[in-house]
Amino acid sequence: MFLQLWHVGRQLHPFLQPDGRLPVAPSALSAGGISPTARGAQPHPVPRALELQEIPGVVEEFRRGAQLAQEAGFDGVEVHGANGYLLEQFLADGSNHRTDDYGGPVEHRVCFFLEVVAAVTLVWGADRVGVRISPANTLGGITDSDRWATWSYLVCQLDRFQLAYCGHPACLRSLVSFYNQP
Repeated sequence: MFLQLWHVGRQLHPFLQPDGRLPVAPSALSAGGISPTARGAQPHPVPRALELQEIPGVVEEFRRGAQLAQEAGFDGVEVHGANGYLLEQFLADGSNHRTDDYGGPVEHRVCFFLEVVAAVTLVWGADRVGVRISPANTLGGITDSDRWATWSYLVCQLDRFQLAYCGHPACLRSLVSFYNQP
């Protein structure tokens, strides 16, 4: 049994945070839509952009979650990079307007995702780590100017880890084949 590791990023509402803190995201851009809370449905607020020095701490939270899953006796973990959650927010150019090493071209936007996967595989080994992706997703206000290029690049990078799985294996093979064409 695999435990799923995720961070919802900008899809969180301050009513669900300790001390009512704003959610974090790659950029200060609202997900739009609503968030269910104990006070009823509330519009997603504009999140706080993660500071560059905060990013390693979030990667560490994923690593620590993987370690706790191991200590609890799970068989592996799944890194949730779909449904408009934080990893996908960093990946998509519609939600990531950063100008540092985590924004701009896809080679930079993919870095956070890959750092999380690397940290988790250090705990488990790649054969006990899966990644959930949703290349056609628009949940959480996710948009991308070139979805095919973004996701095929990510999948090719993830393929190097030799993970237990990444989405549907047939999709992975076709994306890797397409991206590696001359």
